[in-house]
Amino acid sequence: MTEAHEKADTKAQLEIARIESGKTTLDETYWDAYAFNDTLFSLFDSQMAEKGIVFTKTLKVEHSDVICDETKLREIFLNILSNALKYTPSGGQVSMSFTEIPCDRPGYAMYQTVIEDTGIGMSEEFLPHLFEEFTRERSSTESKLNGTGLGMPKKS
Repeated sequence: MTEAHEKADTKAQLEIARIESGKTTLDETYWDAYAFNDTLFSLFDSQMAEKGIVFTKTLKVEHSDVICDETKLREIFLNILSNALKYTPSGGQVSMSFTEIPCDRPGYAMYQTVIEDTGIGMSEEFLPHLFEEFTRERSSTESKLNGTGLGMPKKS
């Protein structure tokens, strides 16, 4: 593992500790869903193409102006998309969708983001361990790919 990777892993672990202790705060700002989605897509589109991965996006929203912590959202999506790029082999697919879903609360909107890939994923047997901190499925550690051990299940 390079020094840069070690620093990134340490930073991620410290941020997780801050979140769990309740010592992190949200910096709420205005956010444009279209611009954010386009920026994320453009950051990864060429990398995905270089690796031979088909990368697609869909955006279905009625209210694109949102108040949220854009920095934290960016970190979350960068992490998930980086993992999708890392663990999806050449010839695979990654899709990113952002959809506004019904919300009963006046003046509020709800959104669903789905990022799917055809990467190595996780087995059904590993799913009970999904939320155990810094746990990785054996197949991913055998692949010699670095990471903190945080992940999400592969859709069947």
